[in-house]
Amino acid sequence: QMAIEYYFKVPLDIEQRDVLIVDPMLATGNSAVAAVDRLKEVNPKSIKFLCLLAAPEGIEHFQQQHPDVQIYTAAIDERAFGRSRIYCTRTGRCGRWLTPRYATALRHYVNLIKLFSAVYGNTFI
Repeated sequence: QMAIEYYFKVPLDIEQRDVLIVDPMLATGNSAVAAVDRLKEVNPKSIKFLCLLAAPEGIEHFQQQHPDVQIYTAAIDERAFGRSRIYCTRTGRCGRWLTPRYATALRHYVNLIKLFSAVYGNTFI
Protein backbone atom coordinates (compact mmCIF):
# COMPACT_ATOMS: atom_id res chain seq x y z
CA GLN A 1 0.00 0.00 0.00
CA MET A 2 1.31 3.43 -0.97
CA ALA A 3 1.74 6.25 1.52
CA ILE A 4 -0.38 9.33 0.78
CA GLU A 5 1.16 12.78 1.10
CA TYR A 6 -1.26 15.18 2.73
CA TYR A 7 0.98 18.15 3.45
CA PHE A 8 4.62 19.03 2.88
CA LYS A 9 6.26 22.28 3.88
CA VAL A 10 9.88 22.83 4.81
CA PRO A 11 11.93 25.93 5.61
CA LEU A 12 13.71 27.64 2.74
CA ASP A 13 17.09 26.90 4.34
CA ILE A 14 16.44 23.14 4.63
CA GLU A 15 19.87 22.40 3.14
CA GLN A 16 21.46 23.71 6.35
CA ARG A 17 19.12 21.84 8.71
CA ASP A 18 19.12 18.47 10.40
CA VAL A 19 15.74 16.77 10.03
CA LEU A 20 14.25 14.50 12.66
CA ILE A 21 11.29 12.42 11.52
CA VAL A 22 9.19 11.45 14.54
CA ASP A 23 6.63 8.67 14.25
CA PRO A 24 5.14 6.63 17.11
CA MET A 25 5.46 3.29 15.31
CA LEU A 26 7.53 1.74 12.57
CA ALA A 27 5.42 -1.23 11.48
CA THR A 28 5.91 -2.01 7.77
CA GLY A 29 8.24 0.91 7.16
CA ASN A 30 6.32 2.09 4.08
CA SER A 31 5.31 5.49 5.47
CA ALA A 32 8.77 6.13 6.90
CA VAL A 33 10.41 5.24 3.59
CA ALA A 34 8.01 7.56 1.74
CA ALA A 35 8.72 10.40 4.19
CA VAL A 36 12.48 10.03 3.75
CA ASP A 37 12.11 9.75 -0.04
CA ARG A 38 10.21 13.05 -0.05
CA LEU A 39 12.66 14.81 2.28
CA LYS A 40 15.66 13.70 0.24
CA GLU A 41 14.16 15.59 -2.71
CA VAL A 42 14.86 18.88 -0.88
CA ASN A 43 18.35 17.82 0.28
CA PRO A 44 18.45 18.44 4.05
CA LYS A 45 21.78 18.44 5.90
CA SER A 46 20.91 15.13 7.60
CA ILE A 47 17.90 12.93 8.35
CA LYS A 48 17.25 10.80 11.44
CA PHE A 49 14.18 8.67 12.19
CA LEU A 50 12.82 8.44 15.74
CA CYS A 51 10.02 6.09 16.85
CA LEU A 52 8.57 4.67 20.01
CA LEU A 53 8.03 1.12 18.85
CA ALA A 54 9.43 -0.75 15.86
CA ALA A 55 8.84 -4.12 14.27
CA PRO A 56 11.88 -5.98 12.91
CA GLU A 57 10.23 -6.16 9.48
CA GLY A 58 9.81 -2.38 9.38
CA ILE A 59 13.41 -1.81 10.45
CA GLU A 60 14.67 -4.19 7.77
CA HIS A 61 12.56 -2.59 5.02
CA PHE A 62 13.56 0.92 6.08
CA GLN A 63 17.27 0.06 6.21
CA GLN A 64 17.13 -1.59 2.79
CA GLN A 65 15.71 1.59 1.28
CA HIS A 66 17.69 4.16 3.31
CA PRO A 67 20.83 2.66 4.86
CA ASP A 68 22.20 6.19 5.36
CA VAL A 69 19.39 7.22 7.77
CA GLN A 70 19.79 6.24 11.41
CA ILE A 71 16.82 4.78 13.30
CA TYR A 72 16.34 5.56 17.00
CA THR A 73 13.66 3.54 18.78
CA ALA A 74 12.63 3.06 22.38
CA ALA A 75 11.61 -0.58 21.84
CA ILE A 76 11.65 -3.35 19.25
CA ASP A 77 8.74 -5.72 19.60
CA GLU A 78 8.39 -8.78 17.40
CA ARG A 79 4.89 -9.47 18.70
CA ALA A 80 3.43 -5.99 18.21
CA PHE A 81 2.65 -6.32 14.53
CA GLY A 82 0.90 -9.41 13.25
CA ARG A 83 0.76 -9.50 9.47
CA SER A 84 2.31 -6.01 9.38
CA ARG A 85 -0.67 -4.49 11.16
CA ILE A 86 -1.12 -2.97 14.58
CA TYR A 87 -3.97 -4.66 16.42
CA CYS A 88 -6.31 -2.30 18.24
CA THR A 89 -9.87 -2.44 19.53
CA ARG A 90 -12.78 -1.28 17.41
CA THR A 91 -12.65 2.09 19.17
CA GLY A 92 -9.11 2.57 17.86
CA ARG A 93 -7.43 2.21 21.23
CA CYS A 94 -4.44 -0.06 21.46
CA GLY A 95 -4.47 -1.86 24.78
CA ARG A 96 -0.80 -2.81 24.54
CA TRP A 97 0.17 0.78 25.30
CA LEU A 98 -1.15 0.42 28.84
CA THR A 99 1.27 -2.32 29.82
CA PRO A 100 4.31 -1.44 31.96
CA ARG A 101 6.67 -2.35 29.11
CA TYR A 102 5.14 0.22 26.79
CA ALA A 103 4.93 2.83 29.51
CA THR A 104 8.70 2.40 29.94
CA ALA A 105 9.18 2.61 26.16
CA LEU A 106 7.15 5.82 26.09
CA ARG A 107 9.38 7.35 28.78
CA HIS A 108 12.46 6.42 26.72
CA TYR A 109 10.84 7.95 23.63
CA VAL A 110 10.20 11.24 25.42
CA ASN A 111 13.78 11.24 26.70
CA LEU A 112 15.09 10.66 23.16
CA ILE A 113 13.12 13.66 21.91
CA LYS A 114 14.49 15.78 24.78
CA LEU A 115 18.01 14.62 23.94
CA PHE A 116 17.64 15.55 20.27
CA SER A 117 16.23 18.93 21.27
CA ALA A 118 19.19 19.56 23.55
CA VAL A 119 21.73 18.48 20.93
CA TYR A 120 20.20 20.09 17.85
CA GLY A 121 18.26 22.97 19.38
CA ASN A 122 16.27 24.77 16.72
CA THR A 123 18.21 23.31 13.80
CA PHE A 124 15.82 20.45 13.15
CA ILE A 125 12.20 20.62 12.04
